[in-house]
Amino acid sequence: MNLQASIQELEQKARKIQRASYWGAAATIICYLSVLPMELFHLSGISWVAPLWVVCGNLALWPTVILVSLYTFKYKPAIERARGDLQTTILAQLQSQVAELSRKIDAQAKP
Repeated sequence: MNLQASIQELEQKARKIQRASYWGAAATIICYLSVLPMELFHLSGISWVAPLWVVCGNLALWPTVILVSLYTFKYKPAIERARGDLQTTILAQLQSQVAELSRKIDAQAKP
C-alpha cells in the first residue's frame, strides 16, 4: 500500500524530529543548571564566562523551540490526517469486499 508506506516514512521523520527535540531540551536544561557550578566556583567573575553561558543557552534553546513547533504544527497533524485517510480507505475496501461476498453468497443460494 502506497498510503501506508508514506505514513511510515512520515512517522520516521517525525520520530527523528521528536528525538532531536528531546536532546535539545536536555541540552537546554543542562545549560541552565550549569549556572549552579558557575556560581559555586565563582566562575561568573571571569569576563567571558557569562556571555558564553548566554550564547550556549540560546544555541540550545532556540533550535529546540523550532523543532518542537515543527513537530507540533507540521508532522503531528499530518500523521493524524494520514492515519484517518488510511482508516477510511481500509473501511471502503472492507465494505466492497463484504458486498462482493454477499453477491457471491446470493448467487450460490439461487440455483
